[in-house]
Amino acid sequence: MTTGQYYPWSRAQCLASRWCLADFFQELFNYCFPVDFKIKLRRKLQCCYQNDMSVCEYIYELNEMWNLLGETDERVKVQK
Repeated sequence: MTTGQYYPWSRAQCLASRWCLADFFQELFNYCFPVDFKIKLRRKLQCCYQNDMSVCEYIYELNEMWNLLGETDERVKVQK
């Protein structure tokens, strides 16, 4: 960080001792992405089909979206 510049998320650094790491990353995510980002990503996930992708490419795409959503429930993943 350079002297004289203010970054809005830097106030979180000042409060870091009162936050757990999960809270910090959640707030950073909220700052960086639009409010409806997860909703749009879930829609994209529901419309994602293998089509002409290889199995490896398709699994990679699904895993990327699940990771961005923070989805860890294997039952939800199996439904897709």
